[in-house]
Amino acid sequence: MRIVNEGKNIQYFDDMELKICEAISHHVQLRNKSNICYQKAILSGDDEKMLGPGNCFFYMARESVVEFIGYI
Repeated sequence: MRIVNEGKNIQYFDDMELKICEAISHHVQLRNKSNICYQKAILSGDDEKMLGPGNCFFYMARESVVEFIGYI
């Protein structure tokens, strides 16, 4: 409630959005490093095949975050 009273709620949500985006990006990077299909796509230079696992991991991480936010 203090955040609202001080008029800092927009800044708070902006900070939370930034932290969530950073967490998702970090998760995707970790998953890509350990994914064999992604590594093979990098070695072959196949951009389309690199996007598949990356997008999949992004949505998996995003779904986890959305579920967590639902509990708050």
